[in-house]
Amino acid sequence: MKTQAHVIAARSAGGTTRLTRLSGGGPLTLRPTGSGRQARVHLVAGVFGPLGGDELTLRVTVEAGAQLEVAAAAATLVLPSRSGQASSMRILIDVAEAARLTLAAPPTVVCAGASHCIDVDAVVAGDGELVLREETVRGRTGEAGGDVTLRSRVDVCGIPVLRQNFDLRGAVGGAWAPRAVGSLLSVGPEQKPPTMGVFEETTVRAAWLALPQEAGYQLTALGDDALALSQLLDGERRQLPRYVV
Repeated sequence: MKTQAHVIAARSAGGTTRLTRLSGGGPLTLRPTGSGRQARVHLVAGVFGPLGGDELTLRVTVEAGAQLEVAAAAATLVLPSRSGQASSMRILIDVAEAARLTLAAPPTVVCAGASHCIDVDAVVAGDGELVLREETVRGRTGEAGGDVTLRSRVDVCGIPVLRQNFDLRGAVGGAWAPRAVGSLLSVGPEQKPPTMGVFEETTVRAAWLALPQEAGYQLTALGDDALALSQLLDGERRQLPRYVV
């Protein structure tokens, strides 16, 4: 199954943001849930999936001066197929001048026997703003995890500022094969380095990375406790109030 979804947000003459395109279906069904200066869309699963061999593509375009928040209604459960093929999810992001996008990708649980690739490609204008949250968990409770490939590419004002790959396969557990991987990317002009608060959960290892060209920051977190990792991302996201309503 190949499924594509596309949302386009544009600034209206009155300063509000309107959705000029909202298309999708199946596992990538989009529903408008808020309007005003910032529009809001939720990603819901119209059908179960993805299964092995499925190819999903989510495209988010925020035109000049518009503001958009995209959130997920529930986690995505990736299951294997009899053919043994891998499934994939591509997220294509385009943020124009003076535009702002907050995107919380659906937490993805890759079940035993499944192989899944999540590919994020973001292009941000020089004065555009982007907050992107991602969470991936290998396996359900008490289950061996599937194989995961995570790729991220971010360009700001035509300059590459992030190229990151994770390839997690085989047994789950330990520093080099964590059950959960998460990130919080913050791109925008004139940002100050975030300050991570005290976090006593030793099963999660996390660090902020400064992007080149003073483009922003990325928090990357790894650990075997998926709930603790999610709570860490929640806490760090609250340090970015000008991006999050």
